Amino acid sequence: MIGEPLEQFQGRTLPTVREVIQVYFYKHNKSNLSQKDAVKDTVKQICEIWAKARVPISEPRNITRKFDTS
Repeated sequence: MIGEPLEQFQGRTLPTVREVIQVYFYKHNKSNLSQKDAVKDTVKQICEIWAKARVPISEPRNITRKFDTS
């Protein structure tokens, strides 16, 4: 349904929800990171991309809370 997991975000555009989930699944399943670490790493990468695009963001802990499914 979401396709193959992605090692990192592609291209120079803002990531889609699908790409975020694909990167998360790669980190959690293929890189054997815990769910918590995979979420943190994915959120960190998203924040870096948004900062480069000068997109206002909330605190990473708030993004993590929305992303985390536990």
